[in-house]
Amino acid sequence: MSVLDQIKKENASNRNEQRKIAFNYLFNNAVEHSGIEIGKFYLFEYKPKYLKQLRHWDRYPYVLVLEKYTDGILGANLHYTTQKNRILLAQSYLNKNIKIKDYLLHRYIPEKADNIFFQVEDKDIVDFAALTIEQFYDSNNRFMSSIKIQKV
Repeated sequence: MSVLDQIKKENASNRNEQRKIAFNYLFNNAVEHSGIEIGKFYLFEYKPKYLKQLRHWDRYPYVLVLEKYTDGILGANLHYTTQKNRILLAQSYLNKNIKIKDYLLHRYIPEKADNIFFQVEDKDIVDFAALTIEQFYDSNNRFMSSIKIQKV
């Protein structure tokens, strides 16, 4: 059963319910920072160390890991674009023809993700791109609409 089927089955009508189902769906794919692989997608909960320096940030990033460092990762967070573009990017990734725009690139510190990352398997990448489970905040930790942040 896919994550979308699970959401429909449980009649999850809001983002919080859908997010809970999504994380539970990926529970068996949880890895620590040391287990993160370049070129794989991950979903995790995050609160930036330097949030006061950011105009906005995503509490639940959906990230394609591009580089790995001893103190963090660089990834393309697909939540910074529209749902339609996320799906297209996920399909491009599966076709090995993905082009990442700069505004999707973000650096993450693993300790701010409680060191738990949920790997999304290839068979689920497009479904997770279709989910609207992002949650953006401003530098004062106030909720922001994704419409104000997402770019095409």
